[in-house]
Amino acid sequence: RLYGGFEGKGDFSSGALMRFAVPVSLFFMATALLMHIDILFVKLLLGGSEQAGFYASAQALSRPIYFVFGVFGVILLPSISKAMADGDLWLARRYISRSLRYMAMLLLPLAFLISASSDELIALFYDRSFAPASFPLSILVFGIAFLSMSLALSAIIQGYGRPGVPLIILLCSVSLNICLLLTLTPLLRLPGAALATTATCLANMIALSIYVHSKFKALPSPTSLFRITLSSSILFPIAAGVIRSGALLLPGCVGLLGFYILTLRTLGEVRGEDLIFIRGMLDVKRRRG
Repeated sequence: RLYGGFEGKGDFSSGALMRFAVPVSLFFMATALLMHIDILFVKLLLGGSEQAGFYASAQALSRPIYFVFGVFGVILLPSISKAMADGDLWLARRYISRSLRYMAMLLLPLAFLISASSDELIALFYDRSFAPASFPLSILVFGIAFLSMSLALSAIIQGYGRPGVPLIILLCSVSLNICLLLTLTPLLRLPGAALATTATCLANMIALSIYVHSKFKALPSPTSLFRITLSSSILFPIAAGVIRSGALLLPGCVGLLGFYILTLRTLGEVRGEDLIFIRGMLDVKRRRG
């Protein structure tokens, strides 16, 4: 039996639903804890509202990508669940590899751009007195990117019928985060708290990736991930030297994203099937419109 959550189509007993719903609910509660526990330790260990205010501003500017890319998890969970219930492992693998690859292609360049332009973003949305928030933001945005990817990986495992696995991994990650926060926050202050959360989210993503790979063998290829990471990382030094605050911030970011797509195309990462997929998505949107 490929799908471990239910016996088959139409088998939605109250017991089965509870076995699925309870760990998923606890999972989202633990996710909320992971997203907020760092600022609690900043208040506890560094004292005063000023440091907490700086860190909160870094959190606020890093989190939109989590809420934007959360849609991948919403789409993946029922898709994987349906494929597994139908016994279609090939289709499940296709969903997983494509979704995670496209997610990485979108997430990584945004994370590098936000990190490189953290000074300008803080000045744009707050003011120069919040400058101490820029360095934590440049670190924390990668943690939020890892957490966004973790949400998609967790949805895959939940759709496979193992909702307890992401919960257990996440609870271990929360424990790791507490240990890192207690160690790094007093030592490095705000950047230490951001580093603790980012390292925790990376560890959480790696653990989930290992589990997904063991069950599906469907993660994006190392070559693909290398090309995406290389193309994204090239943006950082360019953005740090080119992007300026004010009216030029948005056009600069758009121009760099165009350069990123061109780099992917040059490296052979953007292929004909991707263009067909994107064109198909646009056609669907037009028909719905």
